Amino acid sequence: MIEDPAHDLLAMRHVYGSVSKPELGGELGTDDDDVLQDVTLRIEFMTSKEITIASIIGISFSFLIVWASVALTVTECKASKTWSHGRYFLACTVVASCLLFLVLGQLLHMAYRIMLTRKRKMTWGYRRKRLVGLAMTMLVLETVSLVLWLANSALQMTSGCNWMASVSNILGYLQWSLIFTNLFLIVCGAHDICCYRPTRRELAKGVKQDPHVLVMDSPLKTHAPKILLWLVGQLVLSFLFWQIFRRLDAGKKGDWHLTCLFYSDRCKMVHGSLAAFILMIVLVIVYFLFYAFFLYRANRNLRTRAYSETRTARTLWYFQTRQTLGVFLVLVISTCMLMLPKLGSCWGYILIWLGPLPVHAALVECFLTLGYAYMPKNRDHKGEILQTWLQEFGWTEEGLPAALAARNRHLASSEELAAQPMLCIETAIKMLYWTSLVYDIDEVVGTPFDTEYAKSLYDLHSHELLWDTLTDTKALVAWSDTRILVAFAGTKSMANVMTDLKALTMYHLPKRRPKNRRRRWGGHLRVHKGFYTAYCHEGYNTRLMELLRRVRDASPDPAALRYCFTGHSLGGALTTLAAHELVQNVPDADVTVYTFGAPRVGTRLWASEYGGLVRAHFAVICDQDPVPRVPKGLGYKRVGERIVLDRAGNLMVRPSPLETAMWNCNGGYVRDHLLSQYRASLASIVKAQFGDAALRGGRAGARALARALDLDATLLVVGCDLEALEDARSRPLLREVAERADSARAVKKETVDVSDGDLGGPAPEVAVVPGHDERDEVLGAAPTQGEDLANEAGTAVLVERDGVTVPVSTLASPDASKQEAL
Repeated sequence: MIEDPAHDLLAMRHVYGSVSKPELGGELGTDDDDVLQDVTLRIEFMTSKEITIASIIGISFSFLIVWASVALTVTECKASKTWSHGRYFLACTVVASCLLFLVLGQLLHMAYRIMLTRKRKMTWGYRRKRLVGLAMTMLVLETVSLVLWLANSALQMTSGCNWMASVSNILGYLQWSLIFTNLFLIVCGAHDICCYRPTRRELAKGVKQDPHVLVMDSPLKTHAPKILLWLVGQLVLSFLFWQIFRRLDAGKKGDWHLTCLFYSDRCKMVHGSLAAFILMIVLVIVYFLFYAFFLYRANRNLRTRAYSETRTARTLWYFQTRQTLGVFLVLVISTCMLMLPKLGSCWGYILIWLGPLPVHAALVECFLTLGYAYMPKNRDHKGEILQTWLQEFGWTEEGLPAALAARNRHLASSEELAAQPMLCIETAIKMLYWTSLVYDIDEVVGTPFDTEYAKSLYDLHSHELLWDTLTDTKALVAWSDTRILVAFAGTKSMANVMTDLKALTMYHLPKRRPKNRRRRWGGHLRVHKGFYTAYCHEGYNTRLMELLRRVRDASPDPAALRYCFTGHSLGGALTTLAAHELVQNVPDADVTVYTFGAPRVGTRLWASEYGGLVRAHFAVICDQDPVPRVPKGLGYKRVGERIVLDRAGNLMVRPSPLETAMWNCNGGYVRDHLLSQYRASLASIVKAQFGDAALRGGRAGARALARALDLDATLLVVGCDLEALEDARSRPLLREVAERADSARAVKKETVDVSDGDLGGPAPEVAVVPGHDERDEVLGAAPTQGEDLANEAGTAVLVERDGVTVPVSTLASPDASKQEAL
């Protein structure tokens, strides 16, 4: 599957430094054969619980910062000239001490983790080193800044008007210098995840832009132009420092009340000082705008590339957008709130120049989050692996053993990891065909799915349909001497809907607890009541297992028999239960499961047992399909390795919890649950390999797939043959979409013929879907308004006509209008 084409930027390491190659050690990794010796960062393995905690902490910090800013602003407006400010500096001392404790603890922890990696002689990837270095630098600078703020606040508590001392002015200047430096580093961190653009000098040398190379792969001097903004900030601070130092007579002694009253008049800034304070606000806003711009540009760049090739950059973008962008905005708002109400007053001088509490709090929250995410991961725990290598996949069944061997070479030190299954695109397409077929078999007249063609995909010679009409549970079993294939139908009737709605859990029989659980109470294995009841209704599961036993006994080599289970939606849930029961009965069975848009089936304990029994389970999810996200709560847990795909041609294999959160942030879209969308997405993935969004080695893999399998016939599309895939002008279409386009053109032609006849007069208007005349409706495009589908398979396409639901073409059966729409 993996190719290593000679990319210009990758070949020119003397220009770009150590560029890490995504297909060798992952996007953050190295070229080492044993990736278990690679340093990994926590962001690569963050759990859903850690993501939730980070979000809660971020929201809480932001709320407290805004509240503190409002409180200080009100105090600033109400404070009298004779107020001593002592309580404020006491609060600053306490807060600064707490923040310093947190930052220093994070810094020491990160330094300890780095020391462990060197002690164990682990290998650093360039990108990981860059991220850790950035986090360490920001933590060190913020630690020094907090020490300065703490010292300044403690100094003010020794006397009433020490805030007029020259040392206070110097400490304030140093704090803001470090604050602007940290803002500069935050902006650089956002720019790092953008695609690198060669300079004019590099373009003159013939270097071409490679979208796989990010700014973080280039030397640090790439950020040199941004130093101009930093220098402007330092000049503004220096001018303001000189203005304040010149106006405040730090040598005066005497009664502090009189001194404070004297300095109250001297706090009033001249025009130059006011302009400098305003420029400070403007610079903070400019830094924020640059940060938001680079995040926007990174998102725009990444959308044009295949997800699998840019998953690291997308994860970093999402994490910064979710955790840092909001805090940065709060920092800007709090700075404006403190400066603007009484600009140039003594309170403004104290709140801003001597130590801005909200600004320090916002920066600490930002750096603690980034430091935690970029911290080297503790690799002592069992099961900690470099997830990137388990995200590899094979294009064809024939090439799968070679792809597994190539992957396992990088996991040589772990037999357990090397035994992990690998996704195969060809198998997924074949299973999808079987999943679509089982919806229509013995129900839909004129179905485009053919049983004999389905059996020819695996040279199967026999099949049998098991159908419980009361619960409408339907499974198609087909077999040969070497393989058994079981496909379950999903929701297509009111009986199926009632099954779906029974979301409470029940005991999975026989009633039991996990074998390694020591408690004598609770903790039983439980599953979805509706799914399990339908599966076991009137001995349905017994009949299925008996059929599988008979086929196994008739096989000339039962030990070599391979079992394939597949299903969509409700069918995926029933498939999961059937695969689980089979492995319980036949522990040495070679079982592979592909589900499409399947909901959760059991609780966490049951899912754990299932994962130990069925290793090769791939749960395929189309983009924003909402069904795999339910049922929610009640202890439900997903099973299988998630495979996320979309109509843009993106493919995500075994996403991390952070990637899952990123993918699910858009909510759900019901139409993505239809099997037609799954067909469109798989065809788009194949077509994408012949464009700019191709995976590395994807074109060769897609060619091999097109030669091994008739994609047009298996996916029911037009334009997925090898010749059409190679044609940059050709775009594959779902077969039903192509037929609708042909019908629309035929109707339009007939209308034109009538208008050219002897009847005269203008031609009647014909409603034609825009773009159909040129066949430019691409795979997976949203259907027209008013269109509905007879079932989740999406094969019986219906439209409203004169108040009656009728089929658009012969793809639907004559009685399709009686079926429940999704």
